[in-house]
Amino acid sequence: LLRASAVSVALNQMPDGAIAATTSFDSSTRELFGPTPTDASNRSQLSSTVTSRLSSYGGTSYALAFAGARRQLATMPAEARRAVIFLSDGAPTDNFDAGDETVPAGVPVFTVAFGSADEGVLEAVAAQTGGQAYSAASAADLQSIFA
Repeated sequence: LLRASAVSVALNQMPDGAIAATTSFDSSTRELFGPTPTDASNRSQLSSTVTSRLSSYGGTSYALAFAGARRQLATMPAEARRAVIFLSDGAPTDNFDAGDETVPAGVPVFTVAFGSADEGVLEAVAAQTGGQAYSAASAADLQSIFA
């Protein structure tokens, strides 16, 4: 799965001590792992956790995904530099609008579109939060995005 590869590549690019968390979303959300300081000793295990727990069951609810991101951000230390990497392989199937609240003010959202994701919506989310929008068709694309 390209989504699992994206998480693995992103984890491997994070500096030691960076705090990472992942949530999977479709028509519901599931925390794959909560806020965890990353380093060489746990990156492989975190990637394996994502690969083994990542699944898709129907819709693509951006609203639920951002609610999950807000919950995870709320548990991170206030002094931590925070950002969201939002990976999607589908267009939103809920009534999500790019103008809806996504994350707390000051938290940039970096979006990565795969497959049939709505690049226009993802570009708007990235722009409104101070992040950037990307698209990926292969694992090689992911290496350049997260470098």
